[in-house]
Amino acid sequence: LGIRSAQPPTPSCQAVVYVQQPFSLALLRLFRSKSYVVLFIGCGLAIGCFNTLSTLVQQMMCPFGYDNVTVGFCLGWFIGAGSLGSLVFGYFADKTGKLEEISKILYATSSIAYILLVLFIINQVWKYFIYFAFAFVGFVSLPLSPISMDLSLECVYPIPEATATGISVMSSQIIGILMVVIFPKFARPLNAHQMLIETCSKDLKDDIAILDYSTIQFDSPKDLASFSRVSRLFLSVSRDDRIWQRLCYRLYNIKPSLNGMKQSFYDLFTKTLVPYGRYLGYWKSNERYFGGLTDVTLNILDGTITGEKLSVMNASNNIAQYYFDDEDEEANESFLKPVFIRSKLFTIDSLSHQIYCHQYNQAHHELSWIKTFNKNQQYFGLSQEALPSNERSLLITHDHDLTEIPGERDIYFTRHCSDDSTIIYHPLSIPQSTTDASNHSLSRLNGLWIGSYGGHGLELLHLELCHDFTCPTTVDGMLTDAEIVPDALIARKISGDPNVPHGKITFAAIHPLEGESDSPLCYEGIGQIAHTGYVNPQFIRTKVTILSNDMLTVTWYALHHTSLFKRCIF
Repeated sequence: LGIRSAQPPTPSCQAVVYVQQPFSLALLRLFRSKSYVVLFIGCGLAIGCFNTLSTLVQQMMCPFGYDNVTVGFCLGWFIGAGSLGSLVFGYFADKTGKLEEISKILYATSSIAYILLVLFIINQVWKYFIYFAFAFVGFVSLPLSPISMDLSLECVYPIPEATATGISVMSSQIIGILMVVIFPKFARPLNAHQMLIETCSKDLKDDIAILDYSTIQFDSPKDLASFSRVSRLFLSVSRDDRIWQRLCYRLYNIKPSLNGMKQSFYDLFTKTLVPYGRYLGYWKSNERYFGGLTDVTLNILDGTITGEKLSVMNASNNIAQYYFDDEDEEANESFLKPVFIRSKLFTIDSLSHQIYCHQYNQAHHELSWIKTFNKNQQYFGLSQEALPSNERSLLITHDHDLTEIPGERDIYFTRHCSDDSTIIYHPLSIPQSTTDASNHSLSRLNGLWIGSYGGHGLELLHLELCHDFTCPTTVDGMLTDAEIVPDALIARKISGDPNVPHGKITFAAIHPLEGESDSPLCYEGIGQIAHTGYVNPQFIRTKVTILSNDMLTVTWYALHHTSLFKRCIF
């Protein structure tokens, strides 16, 4: 209502004097002027950066913990200081007429101001310094718009003002749109620290209360995928790396250090763990008689999965045998000093999906996977957890070869390096030792152990508290009544020998023996012996003496020897 004429009483500059000429001719003359082309690009970048910063400022600041209130104040300082700068620099430009010099100063200063602003945001400085940085950027960048427009008019006189300024404004809009589209493509996944402080996902609402990420639990990735299809909010929640971090830990026991992650947990889960995570963990191989323990681990740094065979030797020197005479009151633990040796068997590259055999220095075709239950259901997690807990310990007794039909509840993978070398691996569930008073005292001995077996050297054992154990009816060649023991400690061989091969029971602690209060806890037990080739296996009487939670002895009465066993510590 206050505008009373079409033109101001005096023109802003000589270039605004109207000269009649065709639009196409004016447009051609504009882009023949090198000065105008430079201003076209420079002005477009300056105003485009201003518009882009106004649009993306929340996305830029929320990963570093700045909330919406802080972002709002930043934009207020940004625009307010920009308006003030336009008045100040416009006044000096009118008084001095030095448009070129002022524009050069503003271009240089605004470049420094943008760099300073980015450094302040990344280093999470005090919010008042952030306000100052935004005010500084606005103060020196927003005045570039009117001053560059006037300067472009001076360069292309006598082309009409509307044509020259309209093309310059179009430049800034096009460059601003490109920046808004392209800049988010350079975004990096948030690290663990940023995931803890970010505010990007704190204000998402979809007609429901704000979701608490710490309480969201999913039984499987399929549930999470279904959850993501409900709405845009749920899709955003399903991409939160904290949820995938919990899935990596709960299903695959993966908990890398904060400095070790070079990819998001979402990528780790979907690209590495889904196709190859089932191979992780401990496995028992089926090499004839000897068997063995294989440890398959994930290298977070390069995304490879490596299978290593764990073999053991005694570090004690000049030890001719690994038994002790039963006349000794206590076995000397210095005779048993295990040293574990890791030998690489295979490596899986999750990026190239190649499997390399280290024994034959050649590539594997595949590691064939067999699961004879729930065949049509994809399983996520460690392979040993595919079976119920009461069935996992049974896998240690499996010793079939490729000519046999897999059992009804069987799970394993095969490694075929050459025509005459095929090995089957069954998942090995390691029971956790418990010292809770509510559990049986023998449960504290659960786990992997190592023991001495005379000339056969050191062998690996699997100890587990077994409920309702059926005792053998023949011990020391004598028939006994059938007995079911409610709680017994069963030791099975993981690495065996030609006499008693892997997977077989080597000894068991059955009934507690009475003794003095200060003496070690002892159990009546049984032990298995056999001739070479596992011929004529039989059980003999033994005494199991528990020296500590990590050491015990077994006295073999018929052999007149005592052997020492220690818990494995890799």
